[in-house]
Amino acid sequence: TDAVIERILMDDTSRTDDIWDDSEPLPAQRGAEGELLNTNSHGYCVLWCDQGNPHIQVGALIGISEQQRRPYIGIIRWLMVIEHSLRFGVELVSPQAEVVHIWDNAQHGKGKGLLLPPLKGLRPDPEILVAASGFHGGMLVHLRGADTETTMYLGKIREATFSFTQYRLLPSTPELEST
Repeated sequence: TDAVIERILMDDTSRTDDIWDDSEPLPAQRGAEGELLNTNSHGYCVLWCDQGNPHIQVGALIGISEQQRRPYIGIIRWLMVIEHSLRFGVELVSPQAEVVHIWDNAQHGKGKGLLLPPLKGLRPDPEILVAASGFHGGMLVHLRGADTETTMYLGKIREATFSFTQYRLLPSTPELEST
């Protein structure tokens, strides 16, 4: 096996704070093992190597970590059973993300999100992955992470599934924040 698969925002038996963990790279026992059958700049084809029920679904967010590095963030796009083996396709969303704590304009905690930095040729603006409910476009949010402290607006929804919503982030101005 050559990858550790981390479930993100998809396992109802886990607490949200455990899923949005902003600690150091995860040890192999926290995830499941998979074999990368093929890779390219857009994603992976993964063979599930762990025994038992993987509890994964199309549209779920996962992290794939090679050699104990922080996981790449991806979305499961397809599942297939071939010769009693589960294979699935993962579209890469970002090679890096920062866990951020989120507050609304009234300073009410809204949980955590994954801040995705701009990537040349892929996304010109930062984006954020948040839980599937509790957020809306136009919402002013305050974000604080290890390397980030900023206030931005949630812009257009880029994608929404049962497990997450991905928003484009728009800059805020002090005049707009007070309204």
